[in-house]
Amino acid sequence: MRVVVAAVTMCTSALGALQTLYFCNGQGWMTGAADTPANTFIYPSLAEAGSYRRSMFAGRALFGAMQASFGSVTLTNLDGALDAWVDYGFDGREISLYVGEEGAAFPSAFTRIVTTDLLSADVSPERVVLTLRDPMHLLSRPVVRERFTGAGGLEGPAGLDGQPKPRCAGGTFFTPMILVDSANSIYLVCTDATFSSGATVYDGGVAVTLGAAYPDTATLISTAPTAGQARVYYGGPTYVRFASAPTYEPTISRLAAIGSGGVMAALAAEAGLTVHGTHTTGPVMGAYVADSRTTYLEIFARDSMQTPRWFGVDRDGLFVVRAVEDPIGGTSVAEINSHDVLSITRTTPDGLDVPLWRVTARGDKNWSRDRTLAAAAVAAARQDYISSSEDEDAAVLTKHPLAGELAIEINNDPTVTAAAHLALHGTARSVWVVAVDLRPEWAEIDLGDVVTLTHYRMGLSAGKKLLTVDRADDLAGRRIVFSLWG
Repeated sequence: MRVVVAAVTMCTSALGALQTLYFCNGQGWMTGAADTPANTFIYPSLAEAGSYRRSMFAGRALFGAMQASFGSVTLTNLDGALDAWVDYGFDGREISLYVGEEGAAFPSAFTRIVTTDLLSADVSPERVVLTLRDPMHLLSRPVVRERFTGAGGLEGPAGLDGQPKPRCAGGTFFTPMILVDSANSIYLVCTDATFSSGATVYDGGVAVTLGAAYPDTATLISTAPTAGQARVYYGGPTYVRFASAPTYEPTISRLAAIGSGGVMAALAAEAGLTVHGTHTTGPVMGAYVADSRTTYLEIFARDSMQTPRWFGVDRDGLFVVRAVEDPIGGTSVAEINSHDVLSITRTTPDGLDVPLWRVTARGDKNWSRDRTLAAAAVAAARQDYISSSEDEDAAVLTKHPLAGELAIEINNDPTVTAAAHLALHGTARSVWVVAVDLRPEWAEIDLGDVVTLTHYRMGLSAGKKLLTVDRADDLAGRRIVFSLWG
């Protein structure tokens, strides 16, 4: 008999002691000596396996944040065995759901459906309802973590006490600075490290000659630059010291020391997510964050539009960043045939009923656009966005006279943005909603995977490669509903 197993982790004391218990919707059994965990009873208390849904659609086009996933699992409590749970802690603890044959080796002979977080446990005399929430909620935390103490020196004067210290997520152009030491003309750029090669410091939009980089903050404080120059400490935080007070408001164009493609994954780990070992290459980010209310999710969503990408949490609970590409060129991980299908419908992508025929993009944001500039300021200092791209295909209008346009504004480099989005959305797309039985082979299909769908209707008889963009696990009904895009 095929069953669902729920592995539920909870905190049982104020000292943080954790315990994991196992429940199934079958008869229950004792795991074997070679199982993990060994010789552990899997209780037959899973009354309703519930449902869980995850989607990578984001508004008008296929990029950005995975939609938040929620679900619930219900355990029976008629015998009062779970009454003590009223005093346990569940929020942020892990729950894993598996599918397999009852009594088989656990978990090696089972397929993991999802690993995610618990939000709460509603305990009553009849049942316990566990509410699930995926770890994406961690990205709702503010990016800015540090504040000035106003103690003087690099902590700034008393007037800065409690003010947020800015951050730079990636490379940033004409990045503002905050004066922290007026006597020594020392400015804080951001709390992050900066790549030393290619940085340019400006006074009113005019480049300033840079001396050798400071090796440490002690030298930054003790040693002034040569007259007419500035020097930078790149090690994190990033500071700039001028030989004398700048005439205008100073700025810096800089690159992230961490490496362009790794910024998003590094910030996700900082937010508390566990990062996937392979799918970690993100966009070239370029966000300057001075507002203490700005979240990781906000800056991720904007910069992920550089080329079509989506980010979120996979079925193993790991943070991933993956490109969205035409599935025709992808490698299929599974084949779904007519005899596998319980139901099938076709629709158009949400918010993108017709193709695009034109895409425009602006990027490389100027973070000091409204500041006072010198007459000799470089031209880029006067622009809101330094770079742009545009791509169009008027031929699309012949078949689709209502074809749309998409305008994108990002913080980072938009050079390839327009062409990448038009290549993806400049042709008619469909979404096939396919229901299949809850079987281990289907449970392994995750968001972003390419599958081949073959059906005797709707032009699918030869098989078509499609991208998995939505997955709804109806565990109570023992089926999975996939939305397949292509």
